[in-house]
Amino acid sequence: MAAAITRPFRLALFLLIGGLLLTGFTGRATAAENPWLSLGKELEPVLACLRGDRDSYTLRAELQATIQKHRHPITIEVVRWGNEEFDFRCLHADYAVEIRRRADQTILVLPVHQVEFVGTGPAAEQDHLDPRDLTRQLIHADSLASLWLPMLKGSPKLWPYVLAPLVKLEYQADQRAWRLENGITLESATVDVSAAPGETWRMQLSGPDWEAAVSLGPGPSHAPEIASQSRQVPLKRAELERQLSRGVRRALAVLSPAPRLTNPVRKPARTEQGELRWVEGQRLVMLKGTPEQMGIAHARLLREEATRCLDSVLYSFGTVQTIRTGRWFRHDLEEAYTRLEPHIPADHQRELTAMAGELGWDPELIKVLNVFPELFHCSGFAVFDTATRDGVLYHGRVLDYMTTIGLQDAAVTFVVAPEGKIPFVNVGYGGFTGSVSGMNAEGISLGEMGGRGEGQWDGVPMATLMRRALEECHSLEDVMALWTNNPRTCEYYFVFAEAKGLLPAEAKGLLPAEAKGVIPAEAKGVKPAEATGTKPLTNAVADGGATSIPRRRAVGVAATPQAIEFIQPGQGHELLGPGIVDTLALSAGQRLETLRGRILEKHGNIDEQTALWLMSRPVAMESNLHNVLFIPEQGTLLVANADHRRPAAERPYVKFDLTALLREIAAENWPRPSSAAE
Repeated sequence: MAAAITRPFRLALFLLIGGLLLTGFTGRATAAENPWLSLGKELEPVLACLRGDRDSYTLRAELQATIQKHRHPITIEVVRWGNEEFDFRCLHADYAVEIRRRADQTILVLPVHQVEFVGTGPAAEQDHLDPRDLTRQLIHADSLASLWLPMLKGSPKLWPYVLAPLVKLEYQADQRAWRLENGITLESATVDVSAAPGETWRMQLSGPDWEAAVSLGPGPSHAPEIASQSRQVPLKRAELERQLSRGVRRALAVLSPAPRLTNPVRKPARTEQGELRWVEGQRLVMLKGTPEQMGIAHARLLREEATRCLDSVLYSFGTVQTIRTGRWFRHDLEEAYTRLEPHIPADHQRELTAMAGELGWDPELIKVLNVFPELFHCSGFAVFDTATRDGVLYHGRVLDYMTTIGLQDAAVTFVVAPEGKIPFVNVGYGGFTGSVSGMNAEGISLGEMGGRGEGQWDGVPMATLMRRALEECHSLEDVMALWTNNPRTCEYYFVFAEAKGLLPAEAKGLLPAEAKGVIPAEAKGVKPAEATGTKPLTNAVADGGATSIPRRRAVGVAATPQAIEFIQPGQGHELLGPGIVDTLALSAGQRLETLRGRILEKHGNIDEQTALWLMSRPVAMESNLHNVLFIPEQGTLLVANADHRRPAAERPYVKFDLTALLREIAAENWPRPSSAAE
């Protein structure tokens, strides 16, 4: 769903920048010339625009794009005059957008919703929409476009030497067309002045799933009057332009990532109370201490990743969400935070405040980022005892969520030892302190799935509740009690698992029969089964005196603000199908059927590699952001993160040993002092 929402807007952003870069093809090159040199001559007028030599023009593109097998017409028009002023229109049946910039105000118009966001006051010194500096504002070093800009602004005579070895380009003189190896074609068209008065240039562009007719003409002599006929929402101009410029800038980096994103420099770093390592291409960050110490260390080690996470969520996704809903996204988040704040622990807020201070951010900014409403469409399973080859519990967690906004660029596995609380590992993202996938030192692992009900915010944020479970809960009963006895938000589904205290096989038969019952609910603070709509845990065992009791257990959870249901391994359910012995399998639709079929096929022979296969495509969606396989009784986990070309399920897994890492953190000399060489 998220990908379908963003694709038309992504195309619009791409064509807007592309239109500014590919306008003004006036000269006609000869076939004898190098194709890059001939293209450079054709591009001379647009180079003048990029250099600032031309401040008045009209650029119009009629685009036909195929999105999910359906044809979408999109019209884009840019009209510029003077130094500071322009109009931009992107018209689509569902996502029409207009930006009107004048010397004293900037207006974002959403015709579909009949609303205008009117920004007044001074523009910011950074993150603005002044057309004299627009390319620098919209194109960051994270984007591949940043590598092209110097060439577009420089002499085209250098292009054959710089670009020819990198990109294959052919010029077909008989069709007056340039063809790139990626399937994009640029074809010059004859301008019929009588049919289009004032038009100076026209070209046909096409790609594998889109085509466009683009034209260029002169701009007006003065700014047209702005006639408002919609509901107006006042904003600070700096906030409005920051939202749009940073949103487009991040979107362009995700659309065309530079090597610094696709192949980042893997440099370790240390700071007081924290360390960043690179483990087989993945970031591992270890944190220890008070909330303030951990927040500061997080910021120092992950400044760029935190900024990318903020830009992806608040600015890029937030811009699309504003266009989709007609509501200012920041206002929605602030309203949500106002209702959620009373349920967020004070130490979590202290950690975020310290992080914001070190990053130089407004504390409210990082707090609203951390209550971002995750609308996950995920899968999860737990298999153990008779379902696995060696009886070991394997807890798989598949996070399917909007790789299109680039959260993979901020992916981090955190090992956290908070002062006075249970240490844990959290598979997350820079700048985000909540949890959606984690395991603690007590052998408890957690994964969640999103449901419906966005906007039901009078409770503990899901990611906060997940983190509280990791740092507070010693048993599965504790986790169940935490969910049962706290107000919840929205609709979520979870798989919780526990594996610890295992005895040698020969000792298992020595346990007294009475020790194999269920821990009384009232002893752990869990509401009776009839109050939660579930049966007691079937393979939980009581504490048998001084003897360590074997536990391999799991429970599925269906939670809304109004009710909670616990689902046992092997239990049939109307949403999940017939029960499978010693198994929990949560997903939806065809993904659930595939997951169940795989488990049944391998039941009794599931090992680590088979458990990873259970999470492969199509159980994992195209938007698969990360996959985790928890093995709680071993204190290990395997993590895979998406990149810009492949979902997590098609990427390498990296194994982390939580027990060994926590032993390092506990050492007195951790983190080691940085050497001069580093």
